[in-house]
Amino acid sequence: MQDQDDLAARRPGLAARMRQPAELFRMVGLVLVLVLLPLAVAVESNVGAGGPLAHFDRDGLAFDYPAPWTVSQSGVNLHYITILDFLGSGTGRETCTVVTPGPGIFGGGSCEAQSKIGPGQVVVEISIGSGPGGSAPIDPTASNAVTVGGLPATFEDVTSAAPGSAVLKWELSVPGDPTNRYHIQAVINGPGEEQLRAQVQALVDSIRYDRAAPS
Repeated sequence: MQDQDDLAARRPGLAARMRQPAELFRMVGLVLVLVLLPLAVAVESNVGAGGPLAHFDRDGLAFDYPAPWTVSQSGVNLHYITILDFLGSGTGRETCTVVTPGPGIFGGGSCEAQSKIGPGQVVVEISIGSGPGGSAPIDPTASNAVTVGGLPATFEDVTSAAPGSAVLKWELSVPGDPTNRYHIQAVINGPGEEQLRAQVQALVDSIRYDRAAPS
């Protein structure tokens, strides 16, 4: 009988000691949640923003673009249009064909831009147009007018009916030479079209004109 009374007396203390590890585990779990939650939010925010960025600063333009993209400098002149650069997860390049003169054939050559875009990839082509007479300055009141880098620009979504793909085009003002244009064309191949569109739009939104445009 005495032993049973002693056990009953010890039960509250025993129960308290048994609760302590459980409470300790709950406290550790709470601390882990408080520590890891901000990290998870930061990672999610980074993914939503397109991940780490690299900086482009050449040819009179400065902007940010996704760090995994590749950049290829061109410089080929396509008769008043000079391709400056290709950027993207796909690849772009110019190809030129030499025409050998012969009877009734004028010699010379021709060049064109070509892009290789796999599923879930994008290629952005940047060029500058210049030529005799140039073009009229961009009208900031036009229906397709936008503002890029604080200057008037135009935007067109010329996407075809094919699902999962897109072609986006911007014409930008050239500082100090309002009759010329920067041209930006983005070709997108799904899946993931919406995310790729957002990455291209973020690139355009970050554009700044940092020096005189190339001649």
